[in-house]
Amino acid sequence: MIRALSEKKNEKSSLSSFQTLIVSTATRVGMGNLVGVVAAISAGGAGAVFWMWLTALIGSSTAFIEATLAQIYNEKDPLYGGYRGGPAYYIHRYFEEKTGKNMLRELVTTLMDCRRTGGNYLFGKGRFVLRGFTADPAFELSKCAIIKDSNTTTTGTAHGLFIKRYNCRGLWRTLKRTLQLPRSYECLAAAIRLQKAGIATPAVFLASRYYLITEVLPEDAVFLDKEPELTSGVVSVLAKMHDAGIYHGDVNLRNIYFLNGQYGFIDLDSARIFPKGISKSLRRQELARLISSYAREYSSRQEPLSESILDEFTNQVTACYRERTGINLLDSKLNERIQYLIRRVRRR
Repeated sequence: MIRALSEKKNEKSSLSSFQTLIVSTATRVGMGNLVGVVAAISAGGAGAVFWMWLTALIGSSTAFIEATLAQIYNEKDPLYGGYRGGPAYYIHRYFEEKTGKNMLRELVTTLMDCRRTGGNYLFGKGRFVLRGFTADPAFELSKCAIIKDSNTTTTGTAHGLFIKRYNCRGLWRTLKRTLQLPRSYECLAAAIRLQKAGIATPAVFLASRYYLITEVLPEDAVFLDKEPELTSGVVSVLAKMHDAGIYHGDVNLRNIYFLNGQYGFIDLDSARIFPKGISKSLRRQELARLISSYAREYSSRQEPLSESILDEFTNQVTACYRERTGINLLDSKLNERIQYLIRRVRRR
């Protein structure tokens, strides 16, 4: 062994046996295990040993969890035949299962939708911008009248623009915003699909990871939470939206407006696109939310909504939906969902 270590290197550019041993030892033992320990004890005294033990316990625990998750959620490589895994894979898979969305598919769908607009949207530096739009979202928001400021979003209006900022207050929300597909991208994709289907929605000017800018609706736009009597007419538009493969996610009367004889939708943060069609259960959820929202607004303006009036309105809505789509959603599951949403709203 000693003779092998004392051998000289054959070429100037190569490493000798002794140099190879030193490099190998350094990579395995590590500078932190030698110099780091000496420096810590010298600077912090004997108490530094306890903190090194604690750090080692936490570090080994996280390393064990990371390695275990990498083995549980590894994927077979279709090209080389082996397996691949790690934090990037199981974090991506977690958010897909949590949100029920395929992030890569959603991004590709958004890009393709923007491409179909005839080049009206430009993509660069992580944001979609309507051609010719040059306003800076952060500057515009600092100058506008704030409508809402919460842990999730900050919204305001200025110069005919509606500006929404997706806040990152807290570690978990920051991590979620960083890893998830930006909500503004999904809003843009849903807005383009709605416009192609002939359904009104405010035009999107900019969509980035943290900002969304749309046009402000005219003052004569009537929101259905102010005029709940207009609710029955929106059912055919909702059915048209579902047939186009668009799931709104929050069909509340305050998110539906009536303008120039046409119904429209806002607040597409929860919207999802299903190219192969929307399932019956998701259609039922949307219809139940619409009916429960009507019941809440009706009760806030008049006497509490009786069961007979609610049943009559439910039958009317489902009949219109069935006539438009051929799908019958009037069943016990729909009624249970409506009652659940009404009770949940009342508790608030």
